[in-house]
Amino acid sequence: MKMFLPAEGSVLRATLSRSADTDAFDRLLEAIRMPKDDPAREKAIDDATVGATEVPLGVLETCPELIELCREVGRIGLQASLSDAGVGVQMARAEAAGAYQNVCINLANFHHAGLLARADAAWLKTQQLHAIAEKEILVKLREGVTGMGMLNV
Repeated sequence: MKMFLPAEGSVLRATLSRSADTDAFDRLLEAIRMPKDDPAREKAIDDATVGATEVPLGVLETCPELIELCREVGRIGLQASLSDAGVGVQMARAEAAGAYQNVCINLANFHHAGLLARADAAWLKTQQLHAIAEKEILVKLREGVTGMGMLNV
């Protein structure tokens, strides 16, 4: 189990709140708008597609860390912060799903096995950690409810 420092959460937040996606997409649009007879157009589109794909891929690859951070909050935080940790887990999974879908759509007409393999691995890791974290947090939340039986999760 990795112990997270408060600064790590700040770094993750900064990574996910950049406007790089818009910039990368703008570069792709510029490449697409190049004259069709320009010999540099195809390479420019390919390079811009990779750039536009790397942004959501970076987000996707960060999501397992976010889930681990939420798990840590669930382990060491106050009982009152458990639901916040649980919401964070759900949001990280949703963020990963959206990022994975963006990677897939960006690669729809551009076959790049390396980028897709990285996305598949990060998506799988996110799903696995999400299932573990969700169960941990729900069990702990139910334990805190006076007079309630255990939830079958």
